[in-house]
Amino acid sequence: MKDEEMAEEWVKKNNYPYSKCSHIEKKIKDSFLAGLKAGRPQWHDLRKDPNDLPKDNNEVLVYMWDSYYIGYFNLDSWHFENFSEGKEQADAWCEIPTFEKE
Repeated sequence: MKDEEMAEEWVKKNNYPYSKCSHIEKKIKDSFLAGLKAGRPQWHDLRKDPNDLPKDNNEVLVYMWDSYYIGYFNLDSWHFENFSEGKEQADAWCEIPTFEKE
């Protein structure tokens, strides 16, 4: 799948509050593509290795329940701003990409 197609698919799947605002949809798509250009994240698949966890208290991007969340792992569980779940709920995680000016 090409990056452009991946961005289109992601926008359609995750753009529900703004589905009627084409200018916002374009900004979301452009942001997605910029993130790909900045570098693809290295995902840690917890379904393959449940012990491949981030260092305690480091905020990371977490994939679970077909959505993405910012959270951290500490004391054998995942922690998020509005809820907390056990480590068996997360499917994967990656470092949060950073933007560096050239």
